[in-house]
Amino acid sequence: MAQPDEGPAPLFPLRRVELASGGRVTLEFTEQIAGASVEVLVPERNIEVHLFPGDLPLMDRRFRPWWSSPGMLSCPSMASIRLAITGLGLVSTIGNDVVSACASLRAGITRPAPLDFQVASSEDLSVEAVMGHPMVGVTDGFTGLGLYVHLASLALQDLLAYGRLDARDVRFWRDTALFVGTSPVRDEEQEDFQQLLDEHLCAELVRRAGLDIPPENRRRIALGHASVLSAANEAAEAVARGRVRRALVLGVDSLVGEDELLWLASLRRLKTPEHAVGLMPGEAAAAILLESETEARLRQATPAGLLTAVTTGAGESELGSRARIAQQGLHLSRVIEETASRATRIHAVYGDLNGEEARAREWGMALVRLSQMTQYRGAREYWPATCMGDTGAASGAIAMALACRNFIRNPASGDTALIWSRADSGVVASALVSRA
Repeated sequence: MAQPDEGPAPLFPLRRVELASGGRVTLEFTEQIAGASVEVLVPERNIEVHLFPGDLPLMDRRFRPWWSSPGMLSCPSMASIRLAITGLGLVSTIGNDVVSACASLRAGITRPAPLDFQVASSEDLSVEAVMGHPMVGVTDGFTGLGLYVHLASLALQDLLAYGRLDARDVRFWRDTALFVGTSPVRDEEQEDFQQLLDEHLCAELVRRAGLDIPPENRRRIALGHASVLSAANEAAEAVARGRVRRALVLGVDSLVGEDELLWLASLRRLKTPEHAVGLMPGEAAAAILLESETEARLRQATPAGLLTAVTTGAGESELGSRARIAQQGLHLSRVIEETASRATRIHAVYGDLNGEEARAREWGMALVRLSQMTQYRGAREYWPATCMGDTGAASGAIAMALACRNFIRNPASGDTALIWSRADSGVVASALVSRA
């Protein structure tokens, strides 16, 4: 079905007004649906207006498809934000800290290893080990909840060191929210494991690191690859509403366990000698610390980058036919376009390609539309999974860390990076990270 002309995202012009800090202003629209929700924040500088998706004023027909259209899979939810990224942490197969891991990614270093999982050959009836990216010598002997706590703790310790943060600063951490991104249940037999993560992952992580983050400020988000960017969206809202001063966003995942490999093999998603188009499973944990620029200045922190926009949207999950892949690619392009419209130029793109044909086709469909955007032309593309394998829920934080480190290490790398993630559930998210 042909799509209507979307046009740019709607803009609502406002008159210049002078307000004292903490003041209030009322916005009136010529037409309005029942229950329209408009929030106006007046900080020390710059008025912020938030229009909540789903409760928007009526707008011109050519704008409406961005928010409600029968041809769309879902309505993207976009947050226009400006948060300083003041902490980075990463543990992976190519580096046990964010500095060395990102340096290895820039150099294209990779360390694949055979996994304890074999597949049979149909030609000579032999068996061969599946190759992946396990953290040999780091996660050996760890499984389940212990594995996730161990990986996440290593990334968090790296973030504390990188940001020169004191884990014993009670006042600092009581004003901090914790978001931990993981993957959802991959098999019905893992329901008990998911409940275990819900009940103990955040608590154990906080206890092991010695951080005084209140229980009401802890949250696990199980959206797979899109977990970190979705968490960043929620973190931005929490900071903007003044519920917390900053947010610690962490992604952790492992696809090299026996249960995960059996699940991937049953769906023919693994890269094997007989199936070259597939993913190489990996494991990693990465963390970022987000706070307002004002807070960063007050404590004299040096931002590694700025998070300036996040867009999320749900779509189709399991993809089979080319028509459905094309539909998902169209949805991916819309979410990315919405984010890219907030930038005058995109210098680099970090995405979720992992070797699977469906992902490549989706990206190809999205690229047809994105190539028509002037902001996107000439953008360099980076695929961290090439060096680290598919890192699941940690991939979004890895991409953000790599973008920030590229800004720091390479002054000629440009000023704006676009990051996109696509979860197995169909959830799509994208974000803008700018040079601080």
